[in-house]
Amino acid sequence: FLNDVTANGNDVEEVVWHHLCLCQLRAPEFPAHAADHMRAPSLLACGFDDRPVMHLVQQLYESGATNPAEGARRVLPSLMTDHGSYGRFYAALWLEVVCRDHAAALPLFAAAAEAPTGAGAGRSRVVRGDALAHVRGLAGPVELVLADPPYAFDDWAGLQQELRDRCPGALLVAESDRPVAPVEGGESLRERRYGGTVVTFIRLPATPGGVTAHDGGTPSRTTPPIPEDLA
Repeated sequence: FLNDVTANGNDVEEVVWHHLCLCQLRAPEFPAHAADHMRAPSLLACGFDDRPVMHLVQQLYESGATNPAEGARRVLPSLMTDHGSYGRFYAALWLEVVCRDHAAALPLFAAAAEAPTGAGAGRSRVVRGDALAHVRGLAGPVELVLADPPYAFDDWAGLQQELRDRCPGALLVAESDRPVAPVEGGESLRERRYGGTVVTFIRLPATPGGVTAHDGGTPSRTTPPIPEDLA
C-alpha cells in the first residue's frame, strides 16, 4: 500500500489501508478501548481525493491518532448513515482495526455488504465466492458485473464467455494486476491503473456466442456508454 500511495498520492483508500496494516502490526501494543489509542500510527500525507465520502473517511482516520473520541462524535455518524455501503464499510474498518471494537463493527460490515446504495440500490447484490461458479448458476441476465478475484486468477476469457452466453451486452469491470483483454466480439472501453491495480471496463459481445446480429452487409454493433455513476 505504501507503493500505491507513492504512485497515486491522492487516493485516500490506499492511505487508509496502509494505516490499517500498521495498526494490525502494532495491535499487541494497543489497549482495549478507543479512547486510549493515542499511540495509533499517523496517516501518510494525502492530496485531494475528489470523492466526498473519502473526505470524511480521511477525517475519521486522522482522528484515530489524535482524538478518536472526537472523530467518532463528529464524523462517524455521517459515515454510518449518509454515505451508503462505502461509508459503512470504512466506518466498520475503523471500529474493528483502530478501535478494536468488534461488536460495534460487525453489524456495519453486514450492512455494507448486503445493502448496496446509489443507482443500483435494490437491484444489486454482493456475492462472496467463486465468480465462475456463480455466473454459471445465474437465473437471469445482469447488466453490470464488478469482478474482483485474486490477482492470480487467470481465466478472464472463461468468465467473459460464461457472461457472454448469459448476459450479452453486459458491462464487465475487471480488477486485476494487469490489463484484461476482451474476448472476440467484446470491446475494451477504458483502462485505469491505480498503483499495482489495473481496472478494465469491457463491453461484452451483444449476442450469445460472440456473433453480432445485423441485417446484412458489414456487421455492426452500437456500444452503450459506461453508466454515469461509474464514469
